[in-house]
Amino acid sequence: MTRMYYLLSGRRQLLDKIIMPPFIAELTEVVTKHLEAHGISIKPLGENISITLPEGTYQEELLPFVESSRYTVTLPDGYQFTHIQTRWGQSTIMFPLNDLPKEFWDSHQELYRYMRKQ
Repeated sequence: MTRMYYLLSGRRQLLDKIIMPPFIAELTEVVTKHLEAHGISIKPLGENISITLPEGTYQEELLPFVESSRYTVTLPDGYQFTHIQTRWGQSTIMFPLNDLPKEFWDSHQELYRYMRKQ
């Protein structure tokens, strides 16, 4: 397996909102609770969702990028996740599976195996 390493470019900017497609149905409730615990609010916005981030959140660009721009997003409480934005303007977020409660994965073993393969 090839590992990709990213460097921080040093360019920081404040971030208050991310518009993206909805989460996988099985993950919606647990991911929403996880993010709300960090002060994030999630609301439907047409076919997408709007993720409103707490004041003081910033993102820092990761290098290299080709098809998409990648950012490390840091919330005021110190929690970090990755924000990916394609050159066509589509966004998504990523964070480690281990950030979700073990009890959730214990009851969703098939989904866990699927997500680990991705």
